[in-house]
Amino acid sequence: MPTSVAPSSPRRLLRTPAPQPGESFPGYLLRLTEENSYDSLRWIPEQAGLTVDPARGKWADLWTPGPHITLLCEMTGLSQVELASLQEPLAPDCLMRWKAPKVCPSCLREESWCRKAWDVLPFTVCPLHRIVLVDSCPHCEHPVSWVRNSISVCRCGYDWRRIHLPLIGEDESLAAARRMLAIWQDQAADDYPIASVAAQTFILEGSSVYPTALSALMDGWLQLRKGIKLQAVTQNDLCHQSAASVAHALTNWPENFFRFFDQRNETTVCDWQRAWFGHRDSDLSETQGWVMVAKTLEEYLELRWDGRGGPPVPRRFLRKENASRYLNRGTNLIDQLVAQGRLRSVDGIAMNGSRIDLRSLRKLEQEIEALMPATEAAAELGIGLGQFRELVRYKLLAPDNELQIDGSGEAKFSHQALSKFLGQIADLTSQPHEINQYWALSLCQVATHLERRDLSFGRFMEAMLEDFPSAIFESEGPCNSLSRFWVHAADFHQYLNSRSKPGRNKPDRKPLAPLCTVPSLRGVVAWLERKEEDGGKHFYRQTHQQPLDGVSLLECFVEILCRLSTENDEMWLERETPRKKWRWKTDQETASNSQYGEIIRVEGDRGKPDVDRGLPWI
Repeated sequence: MPTSVAPSSPRRLLRTPAPQPGESFPGYLLRLTEENSYDSLRWIPEQAGLTVDPARGKWADLWTPGPHITLLCEMTGLSQVELASLQEPLAPDCLMRWKAPKVCPSCLREESWCRKAWDVLPFTVCPLHRIVLVDSCPHCEHPVSWVRNSISVCRCGYDWRRIHLPLIGEDESLAAARRMLAIWQDQAADDYPIASVAAQTFILEGSSVYPTALSALMDGWLQLRKGIKLQAVTQNDLCHQSAASVAHALTNWPENFFRFFDQRNETTVCDWQRAWFGHRDSDLSETQGWVMVAKTLEEYLELRWDGRGGPPVPRRFLRKENASRYLNRGTNLIDQLVAQGRLRSVDGIAMNGSRIDLRSLRKLEQEIEALMPATEAAAELGIGLGQFRELVRYKLLAPDNELQIDGSGEAKFSHQALSKFLGQIADLTSQPHEINQYWALSLCQVATHLERRDLSFGRFMEAMLEDFPSAIFESEGPCNSLSRFWVHAADFHQYLNSRSKPGRNKPDRKPLAPLCTVPSLRGVVAWLERKEEDGGKHFYRQTHQQPLDGVSLLECFVEILCRLSTENDEMWLERETPRKKWRWKTDQETASNSQYGEIIRVEGDRGKPDVDRGLPWI
């Protein structure tokens, strides 16, 4: 039995100071821990149902919207504006030191709260006090950790505010820290064209790609000089040395970048290129700043060895013609995939023309190999092939045939298309406290019932998502299956009752109100649908109009009453109409009707129903 238990309301904290501008989210929780004299930073998030692990740097739940974040706001008294300020990121997650934080002793002596900029990996110095940030305790020599109950005091009891560090000169790392602070304060956008010649200096030094571009150069320097890769736990002293050595290459872009590599021999430049090409350990190599400097280095190699060849080095960025040969497709398809965002195209910095990222080509090639036929995709969702085709018919799922290289006519589907369909359902559904299998049906069971009755599962899902999304609930289950979505059995039966028996030679009609709950309206709807099926007039809608929802049905009901009163001598609704449950005819009833003919009801002169007593139809 799938269940989902909502957390209980926790108690309000006694002391809840307001967050400071630029304060980190884990740092604010640590300050609350210290203000309320708790032993561990984990206590406050756990009371709200959040799963965090300060020792391993696991803080993902703090940025995940949901009821637990709402409970944390109730505990701390945070407003939505204050919560958004704490959750606002300064850099991509791959550049954040969630496991190994840093502190500035001089800042702590002035105000005891943790700055958000300290957690950024290439931010190695304090531009206000001109000292290198501290990431290890000088007393116990252990790394600074979030596993503590005070902002300024180490677990060993040493107060970091007693640390006095020497001032650093006006080096490039200090200038880089000031640039990053200016970027974050101005909230620079990342959508400037990199190839714009008139704004190249402003783009690189004033855009949010600057921290990732600086991290890429720091990684290459550490690999060639120290034999290590840049990681979130790298010692801050090594990060400071690398930042001070390479930060000037990003000024006066791209001239200083080319001069930086002009000072290296060909062996060093090739090693740098191979190190960047083989970087696979983190998402840092997929950021826009990393891609920009890697593309510029490849252009530099082409310009440096133009006309005389050069040592063989791997290339990450290919021309459009080479990319089309890689996929064995035409260049027009390459342009379409770039426009759709499925291939990454990088404009030239010093050379004209764009290049295609080889990694995006390989990823797309893997997607092509993972395409599924309709039978396999239906089994993935947990429904039959017929109902899966109904989803395609109503355009809830779309095949990905344009990427097929074998030229087969069979429709194939990608995992991304199935995930998008399931995500569309999950975004519109609600989550109850508990789901009982006796009063609820999963969407897989709904598809089975509809298939037995020759009804369309695609139409059902279209009606649910458009008109009644709150009728679907999400619970535990396989993430790639429809079995994790449920509906009330009563709502599903009301949907079945609103559907008349479909004719064999005419298309199905959309339901007037799939989940109408007013008994009198349900009776009117059923009567009108039977009248329309027998060839009567269209009282309630035209064929070109959209299907009615529950609110529009109430407006249309007045018009129905008016038209019925003008057509009939006496009001149809004034008579007591017996309500019968709809059911399909059994085989015995069908055989009986085939022998003696259908029993026909005709209206007498006075409006009373007369019954033809079993005579064959003539």
